[in-house]
Amino acid sequence: MFDRYFELHAHSAFSFLAGTALPAEVVAQAAKLKYAGIAICDNDGLFGAVQIHQAAQKAKIKVGYGSELSFQTHGNLPILAWRLAGYRQISTLISKHNLNASQYQPQKYSLAEIPKSTLVLTGSENGALLKYLKPGRYFDYQQADTALGQLKNEVSQGLLAVEMPYRQQAGRKEVQAALAELAQKHRLPLVATCAAKICHPDQIPLGDILAANAAYTSLNAGQASFPTQRPYLRSLPQISQHYRDYPQALDNAYQLGKDIAFDLSSLEPRLPTNLQQLQNPNKTLREKVAAGAKERYGTKTTNPGAWQQLEHELKVIAESGFATYFLIVHDIVHFCQRQGILCQGRGSAANSVVCYVLGITAVDAYRHQLMFERFLSSGRKEPPDIDIDIESDRRDEVIDYVYQTYGRERAALVCNVVTYRPRAAVREVARAAGYSQNEINEMGRQVRHSRRMPGKPDPFAALPPLVQKMAPQLLHLPRHLGIHPGGMVLADRPLSEVCPLQWASKTGRTILQWDKTDCAQIGLVKFDLLGLGMLGALQKCFRQLQASGINGTDGKQLNLHNLPPEDPKVYDMLCQGDTIGLFQVESRAQMNTLPRLKPRCFYDLVIEVSLIRPGPIQGNAVNPYLRRRAGKEAITYPHPLLKPALQKTLGVPLFQEQLMQIAIDVADFTPAQADALRRAMGAKRSSEQMAEIKKPLLAGMAKKGVPAKVAEEIFQQLASFALYGFPESHAFSFAYIVYASAWLKRYYPEVFFAALLNSQPMGFYSPATLVADAKRHQVIIEPIDINQSHWENIATLATPQARGKIRLGFLQIKGLSAEVAQKIVTERQQHGPYTTMAEVASRVGLKTKTLNRLAQAGAFESLAISIRQALWQSPYSSVETSGPSWYQPPIAGSAQGLYTPHLPALGQLEKITQELATTRVMSRHPMELWRPQLEGQGIKLNSELGKLPAGERIWLGGLITHRQRPPTAHGITFLSLEDETGLVNVVCSVGFWQKYHRILGTSSAVLIRGIVERDGGASVLNADAAKVIETQLQIRSRDYC
Repeated sequence: MFDRYFELHAHSAFSFLAGTALPAEVVAQAAKLKYAGIAICDNDGLFGAVQIHQAAQKAKIKVGYGSELSFQTHGNLPILAWRLAGYRQISTLISKHNLNASQYQPQKYSLAEIPKSTLVLTGSENGALLKYLKPGRYFDYQQADTALGQLKNEVSQGLLAVEMPYRQQAGRKEVQAALAELAQKHRLPLVATCAAKICHPDQIPLGDILAANAAYTSLNAGQASFPTQRPYLRSLPQISQHYRDYPQALDNAYQLGKDIAFDLSSLEPRLPTNLQQLQNPNKTLREKVAAGAKERYGTKTTNPGAWQQLEHELKVIAESGFATYFLIVHDIVHFCQRQGILCQGRGSAANSVVCYVLGITAVDAYRHQLMFERFLSSGRKEPPDIDIDIESDRRDEVIDYVYQTYGRERAALVCNVVTYRPRAAVREVARAAGYSQNEINEMGRQVRHSRRMPGKPDPFAALPPLVQKMAPQLLHLPRHLGIHPGGMVLADRPLSEVCPLQWASKTGRTILQWDKTDCAQIGLVKFDLLGLGMLGALQKCFRQLQASGINGTDGKQLNLHNLPPEDPKVYDMLCQGDTIGLFQVESRAQMNTLPRLKPRCFYDLVIEVSLIRPGPIQGNAVNPYLRRRAGKEAITYPHPLLKPALQKTLGVPLFQEQLMQIAIDVADFTPAQADALRRAMGAKRSSEQMAEIKKPLLAGMAKKGVPAKVAEEIFQQLASFALYGFPESHAFSFAYIVYASAWLKRYYPEVFFAALLNSQPMGFYSPATLVADAKRHQVIIEPIDINQSHWENIATLATPQARGKIRLGFLQIKGLSAEVAQKIVTERQQHGPYTTMAEVASRVGLKTKTLNRLAQAGAFESLAISIRQALWQSPYSSVETSGPSWYQPPIAGSAQGLYTPHLPALGQLEKITQELATTRVMSRHPMELWRPQLEGQGIKLNSELGKLPAGERIWLGGLITHRQRPPTAHGITFLSLEDETGLVNVVCSVGFWQKYHRILGTSSAVLIRGIVERDGGASVLNADAAKVIETQLQIRSRDYC
């Protein structure tokens, strides 16, 4: 039987809107069909190269790498890499082309650019020859002959081959004969290919949908342009039969395929060595660690344990070859410190004493006895993971520094492969099916969750049959490339030799065509430079407080680690669930947990950060821990040997480090073995891996005298816990930010809330809710004022004689640019306050549109001009030319529009509506206006809930700010209901939600009746009835359901 076929021209789903299967599926199908090998040539890139390599290793099949590129004169031609040298040349070519071209208008390639270590095919329907060889329509052998002659002359570097794709249309024999004759005439190899964009025939309908969308047409309208026989990977008998008259085409494909195939792991990218400090990395790292250790731990004599741990870590780092990685991270963090950019290393890096003494993290891993091997262990091949959180509005400075320091050509951001999600898939299929835009939008709204799941309604069930059938097939196929939120890779060579680069949507940023997983698989080391909004807000607070003479316990500017520690008043506030605006603990679930947990020390915050996570909730760890903490449940351990590892969490496993410690304590594992156990038990484990793990673990427990039955129970507990455990080191890093934000809110709420408002969008709550909470903390909110406001919201610190204030800034006004606001402020500072609207417009050069925005925000009310009067005056006051103009006050009585007719002031609710629409905040809570009427109906204040007896049925009223239905809640919906006194957590059962979802799912203001429930100081309302508060006010809630 014929078994010597190498497919030289296939596509995967990384040929966006063309390929129907991911690279792994294409390679697996080739192996299943008994091909000798396959080359995937996706359009305009090497997006799937790493996935092709991994699939080939698994399937034990040879693979080639290439790309189908679009040329100026000869259409689309597959260019295949001749082993590693050719791969680097093609990657460099694509990178150069992408970066020279406009971001949105990529240009076609020139044949003169083709590198020498390549194999060039003449292509299929859109290639160099077949466009002239169309039986029954346009068949011009002479034109094809001329085109091939030109192509041969222009391809002076690479090897050219005539491609004979597998096609079944009428007249194919005539085409095959012409191609064979052309190959012979020009002395070029003839090669057989499937030229397949479809993996197997079942995917033909999916391929048609993709093709229709790519052509901006419908399936019906596009049928004429689709080939009669869709190109997919054919079986060997089919291929042998199809090319029976041209066996040389099969032989040539096989021989060329064997010659071009290579192992992509031979790329072997490494970290940069271009800086002096990286020339001898182990020596340099030791010197920097020694300097940091003396500052933090003193001498080896005064603290031998810490120095001994440092020596252990340095030895592992040197053996693993990761010293350069640590030096680069230290360099980036040191840059941030020099520039006054607040940053913090987090993640498992906080398990390392080396990271602590280098200043990368602020968690003393030695004092807290954190396990280094959770971060890095002997024999580990992949580099450790250090995430650097950076204040978000200054992250670009750090990225620019990395580009400048390590070389633009050796640094790039990692891409994020954007895949089809349910609604996008539904829209794509519906569009191809020819539905109207309104119908498509309605179908998209019907899709709720992401996939078909057992026990849950089919998200596609209510859709038309074709959409219902085909949309799930699109899920998780790549749609386009995005930009990773912070992943940046560095290499010792131009990255263009490793993976093609292209411009990101953000100006000046280049991205690789691989995502973080593919980069890691091939050996590219990623540095996570993550923007964190809360760090930016905290830094704003610290700077203002320093300017007011308020510093940290060490006399320096406040930071995350020099705040007064263990402040009882801060913990009192947290115990009350007063956490709006705080980092990580402001959600409904956290607010409900804090009064039950009752944190009184820093480690309690570490627990709190870890506890309310999907994993612990799914692992049934939350309630047992809280019950044990409250003394309602005995603290027990499956075996006494587990007590050292679990004692600090009351016998309930929460942290990944505890899993490792248990393996060490009960089975005599080494720390490195324990880390291998943790990783093997992770989310991608297989039954084979679990069986392999179980044997040495049970054997180790037997040696320690653990009974077989108990050992089995411990193994099952570890296996379950491994899926949800949170890194303790990560929780430590986050807990510092929790404490800092809580301390600022407790003592300087005006500064804290102003910084939060200036850092939007971020966090869980809207600006309106933040302002309302600031008022509850006795902060005076002053309105936007043309003569007082700046761009940002400005805080005035409280004094013994006066409450703190926040003057709202121009940034609160939707659609008003920072540039215009700064002009208003600069002109005011230079030439004095404004007295009329016309004067503002003339001095600054403001047009009607800008004046209207200021008017709607009430910015002119301090000039005794109401909102309605200002809107009336704005067309007569505006300057409809760019820039400021000379201002001459008008002669009395002559100014157009000077005499504004009597206009009634806005009603209170009208004003609130206007403020919310224009500035995102409200001067008064609408519930204050409705309260007199509601009190007569017996509607309680939210603040009364905690004082009422459990079991009492009451009515509450308010605005719905959040709707949540977590996957772990078994269909229960949670509402956050806000009135003028605060927020209440409302629990909606499945049946209740079904009955009242039309009210609660769409209304902004509601009345809800329910039973007061209380658990350990946390109060909720278990709803049983609901009514709408009729109002024109529309509050946009933040929904997670």
